[in-house]
Amino acid sequence: MGPRKAYSSLSMSALNDDIRRSLLTQIKLTQPNDEAQQPSSQPETTISKTDDHGDRPEYSNISYWQHRYTSNSQDTVFEWVVTYENTLLRSLIDSFINSVCSKLSHESQVKFLHPGCGDSTLGVDIINSDSLNVNISLDNSDGSEVVIEKMKALHPQSTWLVSDVLAPARDGHTIYDAIIDKCLCDAFLCGGVEADKLVKVKEYLKHCSQVTTDSGRMIIISFGQPESRMRFFQQEDGCGWNKNIKVEEVVIPLKDGRKNKCWLYEFTK
Repeated sequence: MGPRKAYSSLSMSALNDDIRRSLLTQIKLTQPNDEAQQPSSQPETTISKTDDHGDRPEYSNISYWQHRYTSNSQDTVFEWVVTYENTLLRSLIDSFINSVCSKLSHESQVKFLHPGCGDSTLGVDIINSDSLNVNISLDNSDGSEVVIEKMKALHPQSTWLVSDVLAPARDGHTIYDAIIDKCLCDAFLCGGVEADKLVKVKEYLKHCSQVTTDSGRMIIISFGQPESRMRFFQQEDGCGWNKNIKVEEVVIPLKDGRKNKCWLYEFTK
């Protein structure tokens, strides 16, 4: 049996309609979070109380994450938004995976990529899911060598790769059928000037297009509502993706009866 997982999930009660008030403080695993919904089968979620210090452009810099993952406990995993066990999010991810697989039924195995995985177990949970009856492979990638080595040790049965998603794809790079992004793109939008954010998202979307098939698809799960995202996603040249992006609002119930939201953006070629 592997090490016990200590889950942490960002409390969503303080979110405004853009993520610059949601991903802006470094989270320490110290105090209970009474609001984030957790399935009963998972350990209790813990986060610290946070202060709003304004924009945090370091969230888009790999050096920040290298330091953070070096400082964090080696047996702790962290999930943005909610875990895969959340019924609403899980149903949308499963629906996307099943849709991709149904269109590629002639393939022996459908290849998925989970970029910016950090120490999330999303990719592990998808592969181990009882709700999916499909033949898929899933690679988890991150720019931090520290966290990739950590996750290799925690989950050696899964695939963990170091990858720079802001650089052009290298020759011989694995080509995927679909991509599942859970808040990686949000990190590129945490502070800094608009022009820099446009460039980073453009580089990221181009990279994702380069590492997917001609019929490739991608979902981005984001705290950002369409009014704050579409200008980044629908840049002039399309970044290799169709500008007709499907958007789904995900309502997430909290324990106190209130509700918060995130959004799922689906890209096609």
